[in-house]
Amino acid sequence: MNKERIYSTHSRGKVYHIPGCRYANWIPEKYVARQTKYRVESEGYRPCRCCNTLKFRVEREFHDLNLYCKDKQIEFHLKPDALFVKTEIGCWKIVYRNDLQNYALYHRNDTGYPADFDHPEWETYHKQYDKPLVSSLTDAFTYIYKHDLFRKAEREANAKIKEAKPDQKLKKKERMIERRKKMRRVEYLFRKIEDGDREFIKLSIC
Repeated sequence: MNKERIYSTHSRGKVYHIPGCRYANWIPEKYVARQTKYRVESEGYRPCRCCNTLKFRVEREFHDLNLYCKDKQIEFHLKPDALFVKTEIGCWKIVYRNDLQNYALYHRNDTGYPADFDHPEWETYHKQYDKPLVSSLTDAFTYIYKHDLFRKAEREANAKIKEAKPDQKLKKKERMIERRKKMRRVEYLFRKIEDGDREFIKLSIC
């Protein structure tokens, strides 16, 4: 996200705007000034209520986000209070912090069931503490994609390890089953021999 902010040097309301805001276009050219967010706020200006919203930010980056999602095969839905993102293995909630002009990421809790992406707001989420805030939606989508790509690879690697090294309890159980099969086979063989010649019964008694 461009850190530049637009404001009027003769504004009574002392409001600043993000580039692309329709209200910024109303400022007469001779009064237009541009500064960083931190500089303009230090002069007492406050963010515009129109462009300092999630809806505006999504619309502003929509083209780039849409291209990114098509390339990475992920989906996103904008709801009134949050933007939801669905990858192959996960579901995420992005909340816009208008006080900080940044985004907070929340990851869907693992329930063992597929996410209902028709109503992702009904799912439960936890805050992603290793990435508490990001400055743009593009950065948020990039983080989400790389995070879930890593998790997918991790799951596949764990599955291969389990397949290559079966659980020790399972291996022990399998050995016991095989041993019982062999014992039953030997017992069956002795019964057949004894049925054929009763004299063998004397030999089988210790």
